[in-house]
Amino acid sequence: MRKLSLIIVLIVQMYSPMVSAANMLPKKTYSRINSELATLLNPSSSDNELESATIVRVVFKINNDNEIIVLDTDSTDENLNEFIMNSLHLKKLSTDELSVDSEYIFKINFRS
Repeated sequence: MRKLSLIIVLIVQMYSPMVSAANMLPKKTYSRINSELATLLNPSSSDNELESATIVRVVFKINNDNEIIVLDTDSTDENLNEFIMNSLHLKKLSTDELSVDSEYIFKINFRS
């Protein structure tokens, strides 16, 4: 009897991660937003080229006017932070993929 209860417990534990993984929602791709962000972050000149490629985590919200409110970046390069702020902050998005007042995190790949 003890072996049977142990086997049942093991079977339940084996299948519980599969059940919980099946209930997870898939990540949205935000393809239109990615395209808009890429357009907004396209440098108008090559004066401020990066020494090496870098990935920057940008945290922002969308206000009621569908404008980007940049909250934070994880870059230590002040010039890059300034470029991101100037390129994105208070820029209006044409798509309505994002919800107002929700916080979003995008990783942006800057190539040198």
